[in-house]
Amino acid sequence: MRLWAAPVIGSWLMVALLPAALPHSLVYNKTPDAFILDHLQELQPASALLSNDLGAASALAWRLARPDVTLYNTVGEVKYGLAYPDAAHHQVDTSQVQQWLSEARKKGPVAVVMRVKGEDERAEVALLPNDGKRYEQGNIVILIFAQVTP
Repeated sequence: MRLWAAPVIGSWLMVALLPAALPHSLVYNKTPDAFILDHLQELQPASALLSNDLGAASALAWRLARPDVTLYNTVGEVKYGLAYPDAAHHQVDTSQVQQWLSEARKKGPVAVVMRVKGEDERAEVALLPNDGKRYEQGNIVILIFAQVTP
């Protein structure tokens, strides 16, 4: 009866330490926030932000304290909000992304955070230029494109 709290404390300790014991690839696949945090210094100067995943876009907006993430070929639960005329510029599809990226790069560097899980996402990445810095961990890819002179 004297050691009744030991299992409770042990359980809480296991729950607290479990994320630290997981492989980085699993953590980055499930929580893009950790990978974004690793590259925060390189992402901060970006004048435009683009993401094909709502979770990655949320993490990007949260870590950079910026609400201006443009969604690339995805809408999900924000479909209703993006239907408003004043929000149309927060979304690009595969037919618009090259023009959008070209215009955005004239204003400054562009940061792209993508979740690449299958052929559709690989095709989305293939539409982007090849001249950016690329960081990849698990199924999260960060691309940083330098500013181009007009």
